Amino acid sequence: GAATLQEVEATELIQKVNGREPLLPVVLGADLNCGVQNAAFRKLASAGFEDLDARLPADQRKRFSMHVPRAPVPKLTDARRWDQPAVTVNHPCLSDYILVRDLGALVEGLAALDTGV
Repeated sequence: GAATLQEVEATELIQKVNGREPLLPVVLGADLNCGVQNAAFRKLASAGFEDLDARLPADQRKRFSMHVPRAPVPKLTDARRWDQPAVTVNHPCLSDYILVRDLGALVEGLAALDTGV
């Protein structure tokens, strides 16, 4: 089928980054509005982008991104349920990412900041 808008935008981003001379390390902070199984996310991963969250110990990885869909009633994957741990643990909404490429040793010693939320 036809590529989704997210896939088209991911391809465009990859082409712009790859077209720069010299090739430099890349840090991409993005609200991708998708999970890691999404075709656009997989396209970025195939182009060498790595989700920094995956480098953290499992107990420090994000479990919920602040995501508020345009709906009058909170959904299970909705930031308006941030104070309901039973919902956010069982229905995580992971849409915000910090992706890196070609950083090598520059990301050693990565740590998560505990915001208390």
